[in-house]
Amino acid sequence: MLEKGQKIVVIGAGWGGKGAAVRAVERGCEVILIEEEKLGGVCLHQGCIPTKALLCSAKRFLEVKEAGNLGIEVDSPRINWFSIQVRKENIVENLESQLHAFLRNRRIKIIFGKATLHTPKKVIVHQKEGEEILETDKIIIATGSQPLKIGRVDWSSPAVLTPKEALKLKALPQKLIIVGGGVTGVEFATLFSILGSKVTLIEILEDILTAEDLRIRRTIAQILRNQGVEILTGTGFSEILGHGQDLIEVKLNDGRKLLAQKALITVGRGPNTQGLGLENVGVAIDQKGFIVVNEKMETNVEGIYAVGDVTGKVMLAHWAQKSGEIAAENALGENLSINSLCIPHCIYTIPEVGSCGLTEAEARGLAYETRTGVAYFSANGFAMSAGKTFGFLQLAIEAGSGKILGGQMVGEGAAEIIHLLALAVNQKLTVKDFNDRIVIAHPTFSEIVSEAIKNSERRR
Repeated sequence: MLEKGQKIVVIGAGWGGKGAAVRAVERGCEVILIEEEKLGGVCLHQGCIPTKALLCSAKRFLEVKEAGNLGIEVDSPRINWFSIQVRKENIVENLESQLHAFLRNRRIKIIFGKATLHTPKKVIVHQKEGEEILETDKIIIATGSQPLKIGRVDWSSPAVLTPKEALKLKALPQKLIIVGGGVTGVEFATLFSILGSKVTLIEILEDILTAEDLRIRRTIAQILRNQGVEILTGTGFSEILGHGQDLIEVKLNDGRKLLAQKALITVGRGPNTQGLGLENVGVAIDQKGFIVVNEKMETNVEGIYAVGDVTGKVMLAHWAQKSGEIAAENALGENLSINSLCIPHCIYTIPEVGSCGLTEAEARGLAYETRTGVAYFSANGFAMSAGKTFGFLQLAIEAGSGKILGGQMVGEGAAEIIHLLALAVNQKLTVKDFNDRIVIAHPTFSEIVSEAIKNSERRR
């Protein structure tokens, strides 16, 4: 166990590194936080915050267009992409400034530079002015991930985009090809299609969002098609035939050729471990290069921990922060672990997706006997009042005990409502617990949870 005042070096100042650093300093450690680029990591600068800022603008645009359904007459709304981008950048800069002040006020020392592991208790920081050698008691690696760059692509082309570059486009493309039907691809398809781009979404697998429940996948695919997105599954692209500043021609595996102004490649993420010096200390990595950790976030080298995206476990900012906190506690002699099953997953389509715990198919695969509870926003009074009646919630419930195993939903506020189910899964609540002890305010969207639970009882 570390004594008060000993050192922990945290490498990476994204959400995982922030969680680790803050928890360690709260426990009385001297913390040095090393960051190669900007405080806040991918979440703040290339992921969660900027994408949601843009998606919130898209959602408001869609709501203004549909205001007539609520008896409000408006002139035809127009997109000001420059203003949308300025708003997004202001939000990011504001949050980065707040984060810097937050860490400084907690007396966390921040060093900007490239960190390399020299020994399990020594880190070298490479800076413009030279090298700095840090002696430490424990090391927590939180270097995050970056978009995978596949072959057959000229990444120097201005018509080829990574998510980072897509967030900084100076003009909306008239036609956009998105390669990759995972969460990132689907969210960008939502954004650009609502703002007026003609989007073609290409996925080499037989379905988009393959990590999600089948009903969720089908529902989101239909939403995207209703928004004008062309979805091509079961095919990938074989090569880029030509490109310019605002023109790209893509040939698919099935021989079809597509023309667009830009092509956004979103085919997954890989770990940021290059130059980290893992080989110097013998930290184990898996076949994809992610750092191998156990449920306590420990690597195979005593005193070295890894958290967040760089482990390849769950690539979500809130999981990264929690795993960072767990690692810091364990570095201080605790014996904590994290249950990934209780972590809520959200997809910011319009409307949103929220999921947590097991699907019914997953539960049955684990030999649970299950029953289902389903409720629809179309029967929810507040959803009717708000004009947000599209969507559903489905619950997986253990048949005998009535324990809530998980839930998946599409609908207005799903990314907020899902936390009710995250709590239920974490605390192993049963249907009886909800019926007897929990009251949800009326009228609210959240009533869909209690309605789904009641419906599961009626189907017994």
